[in-house]
Amino acid sequence: MLRTVSFLLALALTAPVQTHKPSFAGTWTIDPKTYTPSGSEAVPAVCDRACVITQTADVMTVKVREKVTEYKLDGTPTVKNLDMGEYKPVIKTVARWEAEVLIITSTVTVQDSVVETKSRLTLKGGRLVTETSITDRPTRQYEYTSTQK
Repeated sequence: MLRTVSFLLALALTAPVQTHKPSFAGTWTIDPKTYTPSGSEAVPAVCDRACVITQTADVMTVKVREKVTEYKLDGTPTVKNLDMGEYKPVIKTVARWEAEVLIITSTVTVQDSVVETKSRLTLKGGRLVTETSITDRPTRQYEYTSTQK
């Protein structure tokens, strides 16, 4: 009996801890109190000022106006080549979980310049909270309220 209890206790202590991965699905609008435009930092990454997010276990899709972006939630990189006339930027995006936080990192290469944008998405009190940093700029935090009742 003692051996069985010891085995079960050891198994419980070594089993991986399952963290809850939240769903960001919903229709979100930025809280004007957290949005203070200033120059090139005026537009928040991922959700802009309003967005519709759908999410499965594998993919999160974000629709901002007519633009739709898919993020693979297993850490698999997505690479896109954009045609912007003379410039042909390459965007590499990786979305990965750190416990209950979704981290989306995008790297854009245009000619010899590289810019990295990192966004951390969380849910706090029914609000979507994003913290976004862009190479050589301070981190900005934005909060969104759900427009679905």
